[in-house]
Amino acid sequence: MSPELQNAIVLGIFVFVVLPLFLGYLYSLRFIFQYRVEGDSIRIKLFGLITIRRILLNDIKEIEIVPCWSFPSLPFTYAEMWPSWVFTKTGVLVRKRTGLSRVLILTPENPLEFIATVKRLQSGETENGVKLHFPQTTTMRDSKNGV
Repeated sequence: MSPELQNAIVLGIFVFVVLPLFLGYLYSLRFIFQYRVEGDSIRIKLFGLITIRRILLNDIKEIEIVPCWSFPSLPFTYAEMWPSWVFTKTGVLVRKRTGLSRVLILTPENPLEFIATVKRLQSGETENGVKLHFPQTTTMRDSKNGV
């Protein structure tokens, strides 16, 4: 078999097998990781069934929309990446007050609606206009002093 034919076979395998499998994996992430804003937290669910990460709304210091392709230029050294919509222009940057991992990057289907829902629930308002109250989380220092 000639080297040109071998190169053509390898290129054909890459183009028709490996590349479609990789793109299919990236596309399927939106079904693997799903975000739900429920009650007092954002829940990251595996296949929409099992909660694998929970972020309390009263622990969120800042939430904002950022361009997806500028993540490396953001001022942080480590961020939890929870990609769902890989082929998107914008993502949601969540900065938390506490925890080992304080920066998360989410890619919901509609970032504006996602952030609006989080902020509405943080302010204690439901869809019906009813006000809710979430007690602030206590730190170890506060719970030891009984404050």
